[in-house]
Amino acid sequence: MKRNLLILVLLVWSVGLVAEEPPTRPLSPYDQAVVAYREGRYADVEHWYHSLSRRDQRRAETLRLATLSAINDYRLETARERLEQYEGLRLRGEEERAKRGEGVAHLELVERLLSNSRVVATLDTLVAPRAEIWKRLQRETSYLGEVQEDAYLSPDGKSRWQVGSDADSVPLFYIYHQLGDGRWDEANPEVVRVNGLPEGCQISYPFVGSDGTTIYFSLEEEKGEVPQHTLGGKDLYVSRYDRAQGVLLVPTQLMLPFNSPMDDFCYIVDEEQDVGWMVSGREAWGDSLRLWCFAPSTLARYEGENLREVARWLTPELKPRKRGNIVASPALRNREEPLFWVGDDAIYKQRLQGSRVPEGLVAEYLKVQELLKECEASLEALRLQLGGGGTATQLKEEVLSLEKESEGYRTRLFTLRNEIIRLWRGGE
Repeated sequence: MKRNLLILVLLVWSVGLVAEEPPTRPLSPYDQAVVAYREGRYADVEHWYHSLSRRDQRRAETLRLATLSAINDYRLETARERLEQYEGLRLRGEEERAKRGEGVAHLELVERLLSNSRVVATLDTLVAPRAEIWKRLQRETSYLGEVQEDAYLSPDGKSRWQVGSDADSVPLFYIYHQLGDGRWDEANPEVVRVNGLPEGCQISYPFVGSDGTTIYFSLEEEKGEVPQHTLGGKDLYVSRYDRAQGVLLVPTQLMLPFNSPMDDFCYIVDEEQDVGWMVSGREAWGDSLRLWCFAPSTLARYEGENLREVARWLTPELKPRKRGNIVASPALRNREEPLFWVGDDAIYKQRLQGSRVPEGLVAEYLKVQELLKECEASLEALRLQLGGGGTATQLKEEVLSLEKESEGYRTRLFTLRNEIIRLWRGGE
């Protein structure tokens, strides 16, 4: 009897130990509105604000949030009215008065950018999961180089602009060049500083134009509710590389619609073909992003009505999209897989026969492609062993070695691909 009672006590005690934590406290309506504001759901913020009593609408934190939401939604008349009410409040602390000043400055910034909005011919637009957007972008722009979050690889694969920072955490670029044996000259990079950056900012997604001196990148200020220089999140900037001084000139913020209060990641342009691409997180919920394809030469200042819709760039009228020259017939597509893609067009081995592209170059591409597949398969097997508790030190060394080998194959494929494209186009 005592034994059974002891077992019962132990069971009750053990259940208490593994009991689930109490559920988290649900967000208040105000906190839900803050989340909606940060995610760019300004209509939800507006709905919340109008559900409040007039007294609650005039609370400092409530009026501030509703004002900022109207500014970011480009409803500037509403924002001005609310800002006047906000300025009429008796704010007690220095911090509250500083926040009011931030609202005024942000409205002035948005007014300036909105008044200089541009209209551009849109060729295509797509909303899709993040991974699909980046895959599509790489497929369409690979002949212009490779844009990564922290680096840009040139079309010939021989130079790399790497995002870095100095001892004071100020962003800068390192330009690495490829040696004759295919390795990067890590010991002797060119150091390129950027003039006029806001304090505490971060740089990402660089793209270098065909002239080698024009560079686009996204810039993000220190985390804060109201940014001082950007619309919010990542904003797109352009700068020029002064080779003589080894610096980038003071960056210029791109006008609307290329920037928004949400993250605007990257801007890529092919001036020769008159086509550009941009990726943004505006009104793309969850894990989705937006991709635009446009004609840069059509960019012009907009002075008509519906300025807000032009600036948001969510439902543009699509123009006929230009097609490339490397297009295979349907019968050919059914017989073989493409070597790779250039935009929406596929390059096939059979299609290249009789062109200026040497057969040896295509054969090398296929060989390196096969070596890369074998390398990645070996890497996957080693990672599984590492996860299963294999000899950690030895496996890690093998993984690092194969990762380096894989990077070499990818760089070589990148170079070969662009050489094939160059020769093909030169033969047309």
